[in-house]
Amino acid sequence: GGKGGVGKTSSSSSFAAASAAEGKKVLIISTDPAHSLGDALCEPLNGRPREVADNLFAMEVDPEEALKELRESLKMLDAKALLDSLGLPGGTTAALGLTELSELLESPPPGVDEIAAVAKAITETEGFDMVIFDTAPTGHTLRLLEVPTFLINFIDRALSVRKSIGGVLGMLGLGLASGADDKLDEAEKKVRSIRDRVAFLSRALKTPPSPKGVVSNGASAEFVVVTRPTELDAAEAERLVHELKAQGICCRRLVVNQIIQEASGEAYWQARVESQGKILKELRTTCEARTLPLYEVG
Repeated sequence: GGKGGVGKTSSSSSFAAASAAEGKKVLIISTDPAHSLGDALCEPLNGRPREVADNLFAMEVDPEEALKELRESLKMLDAKALLDSLGLPGGTTAALGLTELSELLESPPPGVDEIAAVAKAITETEGFDMVIFDTAPTGHTLRLLEVPTFLINFIDRALSVRKSIGGVLGMLGLGLASGADDKLDEAEKKVRSIRDRVAFLSRALKTPPSPKGVVSNGASAEFVVVTRPTELDAAEAERLVHELKAQGICCRRLVVNQIIQEASGEAYWQARVESQGKILKELRTTCEARTLPLYEVG
């Protein structure tokens, strides 16, 4: 993880390729809404693992699609909507404390989309020796790390309400007759599956990898921060490392990208100019074809 543009995707892709070359079966997953993993690997990717090299698989998860799936599953547990549809007297849902829960289902907090994407991706990770996540920039990532605890508590609350509603329906004789019990049972099964995946992720994030040579009993995780040697990038990296440590997440490596070596001479800068020239030519062609003004700033 790290600030936008520091080279997170190129760093994670390189590490994934190197690990695969060592014989590990590796899956690299992008959860960034603005995917660039497929471009870095020169492969079209989607929400299922695709083999891009020997031992190396890649996929891009759509956070918006994952959030939609999560929201639909949780909506099935929307007890307020269910009770309202059964025509219960006004104020019943408010008295049961369901109004606030229903509002949260409609407008989940920031970060839920990406954690939903990660939770969905977990279903594809079985059989891999290593899973690498190419995350969104720092702000997204920090919200993502805070969400699992909130989401687990929220789902637990929704499941608790589901039990209460079952009792209410039973007392009113509406459960079996309306088919509401079956709907709630189906919803509970789906939501518990999501909760289990989020809980698994939460435990893994707080479990550092075992020392080399020591066999691990379960999933573990390490967060690698990527930055560049500029004042703004370094300051953000320091903030991210501090936040990770404060949340008990293992962070023991920092990658400093795009370093200009002291010995870099005219050949280096000439290569940079030629590389930029190639890209500029492509951009000029694209803008001309689309009659889009192009402003080149030196």
